[in-house]
Amino acid sequence: MPIGYVECKDIGKNLDEVLETEQLKRYLKSFQNLLVTDYLEFRWYVGGKLRLRETIGALVKDKVNRILII
Repeated sequence: MPIGYVECKDIGKNLDEVLETEQLKRYLKSFQNLLVTDYLEFRWYVGGKLRLRETIGALVKDKVNRILII
């Protein structure tokens, strides 16, 4: 019996935009326990409502335009 569902998006993807898609709107209505992540930010929804939001890193560019995770 599943206890929850996880939707993983590409690293650095804007989760605010992701949550506006029809797919995620359906998931929020259908799944009682849903975790949405881009691997750096995690949002946990219970009953379609945000319960917890945590960020463990960020994408930044250094002086030579390399993308780093900090």
